[in-house]
This record gives sequence, C-alpha cells and structure tokens, in this order.
Amino acid sequence: MDAIARRLRGVLYRRSKDGETESKAMKKNDTSRVLVLAAGRSTRMKSEKNKLLHDLRGVPILARTLANASRIGEVTCVVGRESEEISALARSIAARIVIQDPPRGTGHAVLSTREALEKSQGDLIILNGDVPLAGEAILTAVVEFHRRHKAAFTVVSTEPPEPASYGRIIRRGNRLHAIREFADADEKTRGIREINAGIYCAKMPLIFKYLLQLKPDNQKYEYYLTDLIGILNRAHHKVVCMFHPAWRELLGINDRTDIEQCESILNLQKIRDLQKAGVGILSSATTFIDDEVSIGPDTVIHPFTCLEGKTTIGRRCCVKSFSRIVDSTLADDVTVQGSSLVVESCIENGSIIGPFCHLRGSTRILEKSKVGNFVEMKKTTFGPSSKAMHLSYLGDATIEEGVNIGAGTITCNYDGVNKNPTHIEKGVFIGSGTEIIAPLRVGEDAYVAAGSTITDDVPAGSLAIARARQVVKKGWAAERKKRMKP
Repeated sequence: MDAIARRLRGVLYRRSKDGETESKAMKKNDTSRVLVLAAGRSTRMKSEKNKLLHDLRGVPILARTLANASRIGEVTCVVGRESEEISALARSIAARIVIQDPPRGTGHAVLSTREALEKSQGDLIILNGDVPLAGEAILTAVVEFHRRHKAAFTVVSTEPPEPASYGRIIRRGNRLHAIREFADADEKTRGIREINAGIYCAKMPLIFKYLLQLKPDNQKYEYYLTDLIGILNRAHHKVVCMFHPAWRELLGINDRTDIEQCESILNLQKIRDLQKAGVGILSSATTFIDDEVSIGPDTVIHPFTCLEGKTTIGRRCCVKSFSRIVDSTLADDVTVQGSSLVVESCIENGSIIGPFCHLRGSTRILEKSKVGNFVEMKKTTFGPSSKAMHLSYLGDATIEEGVNIGAGTITCNYDGVNKNPTHIEKGVFIGSGTEIIAPLRVGEDAYVAAGSTITDDVPAGSLAIARARQVVKKGWAAERKKRMKP
C-alpha cells in the first residue's frame, strides 16, 4: 500500500483548465469534507476481487478516487465489514474509516458516518468509490455551485450516450424534484437521458437529521441516498442539480467494459498532454503511455508501443512499433527498434537497440553503443561505442568501451547456486559462438576466437582459442554409405 501511495503523489491530480491547482473557493482552511462510499459488493465485475481493487493504469480504482478526494478536504471512507484491503488502501492516504455493517444502500452508508461527522460544520462532498476520473476541478466546482445557490443538497448530473441503468433526474431548472432509480422507474422515466452521476454536496450537520427519515421502500429494500431529495423538498430545503456536460469525467465503473473505457480516456489525456509538449505520437489509438512517463520534445513514438511506470525518455529519441519500456531511462537521441523490451534499465545518448532486444535487471547501455536483434542483457553495463549485434546473452557482465561481441556469444553466469560476473575490458573482440564461463576477465585488446569455450582469464593483448582442432577424414562418408547398402 505504501508503494501505491507513493505512486499516487504527483501523478493523479490534473490541473484545471485555467492552469490553477487550487480553486480560490477551496483554500486549505476550507471546512469541506469528502465522504467516499466503498462498501458495495460489486457483483457485476464477475470477479473474486472487489471491483474497487481492480487496477486502472496500474493503480486501484479506489486509490484514484481517494487521491482526488484528498485534494478537496479531509476524507472519510465507508467500507464493508470484511474489507481489509480496501481499509488499508484508504489508510494509505490517511482517510478515516467507517464500517457499514451490513451494507444496506447509499443512504445507510452516509448515515453510518453520523457519529464521526455529525458535529462537523460546512459542506460534505459525497461520491462513490468507482468514479476515478472525477478530479479536483469537478469536485471543487460542485462545492462552488452548492454555495452559490445556498443549497442544502446538490446533485451532479450528466448525459452520457447510453444512460443504461443509472438513476434518472427529474427537475425544473436547477431545482431538483427527484431521482428515480432505474429499477423503480416506469418506462416514461427511463426515457429521460439525464442521469445521476453519483456525486453530491450536502450541508452539515443538517443532512444527518433528515437521513433518519429514510425508509427502504423499494425493490432492493435498501436505504437510497437519493430519497433524501424528496424529504428535503417537503421540509422546504433547497435541493439543486448541477449539470456537468463532460460525462466521461463522471464515468462510474461497474464492469470490465467500464475499466477499458476509463483506461482509454486517461491514456488519451496523457497522450494529448505529451503532444502539446512537442512529442510525436503517431497513433493515439494504439499507444499506451502511463501517468508517470516523461518524454522530451522531438521524440517520436510509433504505433503499438507501451511506455510504463516511471519511464523517462529524452529528446529526439525514436521508439519503434511493438516495443515495451518499463521503469527505464532513455537519454537523448536513442533509437529503440521494433519489438524490443526494456525493463528497469538505462540507455545513454546516441545508442541504438533492437529489433527484438531484451534489456532487464538494471542493465546500462552507455553512449553510442549498438545492441542488435535477439540480444538479451541482464544486470549488465555495456560500454561506450561497444556492439553486440546478434543472438547473444550477456548476464552479470561489465563490458568496457569499444568491445565487439560476436553473434551467439553467451556469458554462462549461473552455476546452479550463484550468479557470477564477467568483465570484458576495452577494445576486446569476442568471436561468434563463444561461451564465457564466469567468473572471469578478458583483458584489454584481447581476441577470443570464434567457437571458443573460455574458462580462464584472458590476458590483455592475447588471442584465446578454446576449441578442439578440426579433424577431416577423407572418404569417410562415402565408405559409410557403401556399408549401409543392403
């Protein structure tokens, strides 16, 4: 959970459109509090895991919602009785935990926080835990709208292309009369396209007084928070509706299709930000770029590329199609040819890797080096202007400047118990098909003959040949054929 919290910091909160990070109406001494409802059973996900724990771009859905909420005010999270993982996630951002036992609807969930929040003054933002795209700007706008209209209760609505099973909004102007849950609505009401987005703002402590009047008069026998609207209207309190046209930002996640849709929205936002900063991304539809990825101007990213984790790419680089780069650093003028995999590694200025190259385990490719097709490196430092162009494995190796690694070279680093190092000094030439049995060192400017199995250190300036001398037996094959004839 600590890792999730660290990753959330600084990457989940997008700036508002005017470039401000904090609304004038929402100062640090603001009395707003945020209540996140996370006690639902989430049966539509068809998963053994609670839907709020499913990853959205590498971060649990609930973690994104909680992080957005924490930018507005003190967060309280309502969880179910057997929700240790959800509780731990909420605690990772210092949220207060309230247990709803048993879960009996959204109204009951809010009422379960009465003891914790009833003495609080100010405004309470209420949102479901499955709206991870509702960022600081939206939540701030809700509070501002609520205060401007001097409302007791404010509901956020939107109009998606497919209203599906969301509750329908019944209002006149800004005054909200009711929300009909889909299961309880008639055909005429189901025809309304404006829906409840699941985000509310309520005046405290007023809301808790009227929550006590909720009744489970519905098909699910649950206490609906939306029934509070009718109760407040009858008590002559002002209930208003704020329409938010950007329905994608209010998308609730109910199933795996919704996760895919949210992934696409967040990914496209990231790509558009990078394009505005001067990065060439040739296909937004087929490129995945994680939240924390940083890319310099004039770099070009080709289609079907995945850039993940804390990857940093410099200026004027080129990443070709079907490559995946994870938690790695590319300096300037680096080329990654197609179908390459780079994990937790560093590639310095002017180097070229791939195609079909695999770098992993803190490998470092120093400047102006070339690592070619079907070469794998693990925990290796590859020196400046060195080359390994074909079909090689280099593990736990230190390779200095200007080294040539021939095709099919293998560092045999694992003896069944330990990983052993290989050190190849400057200017060494390793012939094709060489096996280097670590641990050993090849001295500066030495040559290793092709097809050798090297088991001992090679002195500087030497030629090492470690293979059986070729024997040719003339006529052997012809004689064998004669013997085999019936």
